[in-house]
Formats: sequence, C-alpha cells, structure tokens
Amino acid sequence: MSMRVLVILAVLCLACSAPPALARGYGDGFGLGGVLIPDRNPVILGTTRLGDSVGLELGVGMDVVSDGGDADTDFIVGAAMRKYWNVEDQFQPFFGGRVSLLYVEHDRREESLVGLSALVGGEYFVMKRVSLRGEVELGFYFGSIEIRTGTTLAAFMYL
Repeated sequence: MSMRVLVILAVLCLACSAPPALARGYGDGFGLGGVLIPDRNPVILGTTRLGDSVGLELGVGMDVVSDGGDADTDFIVGAAMRKYWNVEDQFQPFFGGRVSLLYVEHDRREESLVGLSALVGGEYFVMKRVSLRGEVELGFYFGSIEIRTGTTLAAFMYL
C-alpha cells in the first residue's frame, strides 16, 4: 500500500511543480506511472505514443513475500500496444494487446510463463499531463497452460 501512496504523491508533486506545456495534447510525451489496483505486484510502467493514436507501454514489477523461512517471489516484465480513439479528447478509449513474461517461485517451486493478452479500456486525463487508465485483460499463459482475466487501474504523469 505504501508504494501506491508514494507513486500518487510523486505524480501530484510533479504535476504541480513542472511548468505547463505549450500546445501539448493529451498523452503527448513520455508517461511514467504505476499500477494502483490490483495490489498483488508493484508494477512500474512507462508509456509513449507512436504517432497520434498508437501507444507503446513497457512495464516491470517484482514482489517478494516472506513468512518466516520461505519467500514467495513474483517477477513480471511486459510490453503492450494500444490503439486509441478520440486522441484529442480528455477520455480516450482503446483496445490492444500485451506480451508478458512472468516468473513465479512459490513453496520452492519455480515456474516461468509467457503470456499473450487482449486489452480493452480507457484513459482519462485529469489534467493534460496526469491520467488514470483502466483496462480489462484476457490472457493466455503458456508454460503451464492458463487462462487469466483481470482489471487494472494505473496512474501516469506525462513529461
């Protein structure tokens, strides 16, 4: 929980202290942020636009939980592409896909999974350079064949 509070405070400090951008649109530049919900793994995200309506996102996250002798470890890296509509508006719906690599170690059992996911969601710009992004994901993970679904809420500050 404290990681999320720090991310939110950092985004708000940057938004209040940085000079306003001249003639910048919503989502222009490089966005840095993190996943707020779900609270399993702290994930740091970087995002940028490739042209007007295509976005690229890279993410990395790690979580280590120790309950005495054994530690459970989750490590994830991923890349996502999104196609945005209404790129001039404050709310921008999108669809896209993600490729991810997940390493899991639980109860001294190691597992590596490669995932392919479909995404649908939207990004709402609270200000020109601060946004909240929500998405729904349907993923297929190979390594131990799994189908996963999930929802995510992330916050971004565009530099």
